[in-house]
Amino acid sequence: MKMYKARKGSWPGWMLALWAAGLFQGSDLWGQDTEVAERGFQVTGSYRLGDIETVNTKNGNVLLSVPLASLPPGRGGNPGFKLSLNYNSKLWDIYVEHVEDPSDSTNPIPGTGPGTGPGTNPGNALSYRVKRTLKPALGNPGWIYNYQYKVDLDTRSRHRLGLTTVCDPENTRTEDQLLWYEYKVSMVFPDGSVRVFLPEGEATNTHNHDHYFPVKPDGIRLATECGGGVEGPSEGTTRISYYSLDGTYLRLEFEVGRDEDGDGRLDLGTLWPNNTWTLYFPDGRRVKGRGYSGTQLFDANSEQAALTIHRNLDEFSNPADVMVDSVGRRIVVEKDKANGKDYIYRSGAGGAELKWTVDWGRTTVSRDYSTGIGGTSLCVALPVVSRITLPRQLGSLTYRFEYNGISNPTRSCDTLADSKGLGEISKVTMPWGARASYSYLRDIEAGGSGRLSEAAVALDNHVTGKDFAYDVAGQANAVTESWSYGIGAVTKPDGGRTVETYSNEGRLVKTERRAGSGVVEKVERIWKVNPPPGLDSISAARANPYVKTEFTTLVGSTSKTAITDYIYDKNGNLLQADEYDWVGAVPRDGAGRPTGIPSGATVKRATVHAYHVATPKASDSTTADNDAYHKAASPRLLRARASTEVREGGGAKRSPRRGDHA
Repeated sequence: MKMYKARKGSWPGWMLALWAAGLFQGSDLWGQDTEVAERGFQVTGSYRLGDIETVNTKNGNVLLSVPLASLPPGRGGNPGFKLSLNYNSKLWDIYVEHVEDPSDSTNPIPGTGPGTGPGTNPGNALSYRVKRTLKPALGNPGWIYNYQYKVDLDTRSRHRLGLTTVCDPENTRTEDQLLWYEYKVSMVFPDGSVRVFLPEGEATNTHNHDHYFPVKPDGIRLATECGGGVEGPSEGTTRISYYSLDGTYLRLEFEVGRDEDGDGRLDLGTLWPNNTWTLYFPDGRRVKGRGYSGTQLFDANSEQAALTIHRNLDEFSNPADVMVDSVGRRIVVEKDKANGKDYIYRSGAGGAELKWTVDWGRTTVSRDYSTGIGGTSLCVALPVVSRITLPRQLGSLTYRFEYNGISNPTRSCDTLADSKGLGEISKVTMPWGARASYSYLRDIEAGGSGRLSEAAVALDNHVTGKDFAYDVAGQANAVTESWSYGIGAVTKPDGGRTVETYSNEGRLVKTERRAGSGVVEKVERIWKVNPPPGLDSISAARANPYVKTEFTTLVGSTSKTAITDYIYDKNGNLLQADEYDWVGAVPRDGAGRPTGIPSGATVKRATVHAYHVATPKASDSTTADNDAYHKAASPRLLRARASTEVREGGGAKRSPRRGDHA
């Protein structure tokens, strides 16, 4: 093991968000763009909110993505960076603490006695209670610019403050042993989502299937024996590799510590927060960062950064973030905190400067709720965007936003009335005058009581309705169209209805499209998982879910079902799609769910893909080789397609085998 020395100013742990925001469906180059089947239904209609709104009916999010400045295309036809300001209405996380239960002070923990000296326990109880409090979401406290990648390190001990005897050799209590699994790594993406990463080579078990591990991103780990302190990475280790399990097939690599003062020992306080990391996408794109933030974005085919992000430059009147592409073109986000404004600059045609202005404000959320061991008051001022003004060359038109909170309260928290909602966006006014007004499950009437029975109630505060109003020339009154929403359901103004059913794991298993009282089309799905090796049964059962078989039924006097079956490799690449002829009936279980492809069904067409990097099929039980995405030695480009061919059901080719060397 390498020798380490302690150093002042060591990095702080950040709290992990317990809830991950849904994905935006924007087209910017570097937002997370992996296809996920359960994103939710995007409302359509002749007068929807342009292209800026998505409603996710899986969790009730209202998602907005307002386009701002953009850069021209780069080399090889790669699209230029498009700056946007993204919003997610899921604003809250739960902070969980395990605190001692004063009602149970019997049976002190073995091996410790009364006293105050080292190794003693002055009365810790065997029983603990869970306290849950609300805090603004780490990944998305409302609005976020889409160039921000942030690394987060959470420590379990922050949540288990009462568990202080983990190093007692006679302490075999599972609750305390959990503290051996101390660190969890996650990343906040530009769309506000939060993804958890697991360290390569660290097996999961009953203690850490919530993805806390004894190792940190710099390779420093908790010692294996009680009181042993920490250990450094093995000799020759230069990188620590992490991987995702949510179906995105991402790999995150951290550089290990450096000897910054040349004394032959790595400096404990100057490890990963001062070193670089690289996030690898399976299509070859990557992001490089230092410490907590991403600084460079690369396309799949270049060693030169497609975009470099400079933070808090002082060459302007206010600190500014500057995004520069590979030929020097740039977008500037200047932050005038004194006046609550951001100014966004981009050179336009003929050198004319385009300027967007973002006006920020605050909305205060005031609600009482139960923490599980008592009540408390939520009184938090959230930063919000009140207005976005387009450049004068575009008519200085504006987007305007209102929220379900209290704007600029004049009273203190202890005398503040309950806010109508929990801070979510309540109204959007588009530059052309159309207005969308939203209602939510936990909204209350003016003067009503908004006490929440528990903290988790804030997390289920989904959108329930939207009224969209627009003016028509020659009409005195605006036309209003109304949508209604539920978890897994949306009803459009014309009465058409889409209903989604989710499994206990949160996977979309059925979608029904209804007209009037009847079902017109039904899509059902059988899911499987695609886990890397080394996971315990709990982690493996939820790793990299994908749709294995899809059944599309046209409902009518004679209902027919089309079936498509999919095979993927361990990098999430589609190897084969088998399309079956129409069938009249599908085998089902007692709950009416499809269980598989009926015997005798014939394949009408098979589309087969091959890739330059080959890994075992998702259905194989063999251990994945070094080409799998979760391995540090895996190639950078995992989705370079070598060939595609279409075959008839009997195996005859219907199209020539063709290469696709993207």
